[in-house]
Amino acid sequence: MVNLRKLRKCLPKIGRRHHTGSSNRDLHMPKCGVCGCIDRFDFYVPDEVWESVVPEEYRDRAICLSCFDYFAYRENIDYSSAISDTIYFAGNTACFFLKLEWRGSFLCAPR
Repeated sequence: MVNLRKLRKCLPKIGRRHHTGSSNRDLHMPKCGVCGCIDRFDFYVPDEVWESVVPEEYRDRAICLSCFDYFAYRENIDYSSAISDTIYFAGNTACFFLKLEWRGSFLCAPR
C-alpha cells in the first residue's frame, strides 16, 4: 500500500521543475524544454551523465525522458546503468513509482 503522505511530498517535487501549463489539470505539470510536451516522468541521472548527454543550451531546463534518450542516442552514450532505480510518473488521475527491474541498452552507433 502506498503511503499517501510520502506521495504528497513527492508530487510537488515532480511539478516544480518547470511551472507552465494551459489548463487547471496541467497547471503543475512541467513541460519539456526541448519538445514542449508535458513531462509526466521524473527521473534522475548523475550530473556528469546529464552534462555529457544534454546539449549546453538545454542543461538548465526540464527535459522529458524521450528527449534525454534522443540526445544520448545522438551522442552514442549508454545511460541505462546511470539512471535512478525509481522513475516517477504523474498522470491526471494517478501517480506511480516505477522500480526498474531490468536495465539494458539497444545503443548502436548513429548513422
